[in-house]
Amino acid sequence: MYPLALLLFSFVVALPQPVPVPLPMPPSRRMGQRAADANRYPRAVPVKNDYASFLCPGGVPCPLSNLFSGVALAAPAELTDWFRVGFECIDPHTELRQCGGCAVLGRGQDYSALPNTRATACSGGTCVVLSCKDGLVVDGGACVRAALIQ
Repeated sequence: MYPLALLLFSFVVALPQPVPVPLPMPPSRRMGQRAADANRYPRAVPVKNDYASFLCPGGVPCPLSNLFSGVALAAPAELTDWFRVGFECIDPHTELRQCGGCAVLGRGQDYSALPNTRATACSGGTCVVLSCKDGLVVDGGACVRAALIQ
């Protein structure tokens, strides 16, 4: 039996040693993997809370100005804030007291009481002086003395 064990041992020792084969490298993340992941899993974009079309279809919501003693502030961020503060729907292209936008937010002007005017209007978001008090004439968007115009 001894010669058989020697024969098996010599056979195992005589076999060549296995050569390690390198495995292929995984793809580099810098070589496009990030772009593939970004396309596969797009990031969620935060939704802007724009309640204008909900609050005033065809108009612009404007916080009630009598609550804010002339201080320009930001529009309410949440729907509940709009109802807590109160709002009115305006057309900034034609509304004389909110011409060009919401005056309390600093985006428009109140042209209802321009000095020395009799009649004013808001057209396309711009103030238009229609007539002036006696002795004054319209000059652009204001009333001036007739003698001052040359």
